[in-house]
Amino acid sequence: MGGRSNSNISGNKTEINLGAYDYWIVKTDSIGSIQWQNTIGGGLSEAFNSIQQTKDGGYILGGYSLSNVSGDKAENSNSNWDYWIVKWIH
Repeated sequence: MGGRSNSNISGNKTEINLGAYDYWIVKTDSIGSIQWQNTIGGGLSEAFNSIQQTKDGGYILGGYSLSNVSGDKAENSNSNWDYWIVKWIH
């Protein structure tokens, strides 16, 4: 599952935030216990919209970003909110 977080390490979150808001993805087992999680973002804000598992066991994440090159961002923002697609492999 995925969402958007502006929290640092606390509660169930085990990674620091990279900016104001970041993508936060979490894999749970059948009873809801966290198997792994990852925070993905740049120095400003990201807004998470969708996640899809790929055939290679990775994930395609979709959303929006305000961040320039920083954290996990490899390209600068072109305007206000740019669509940001991430391929992530655990």
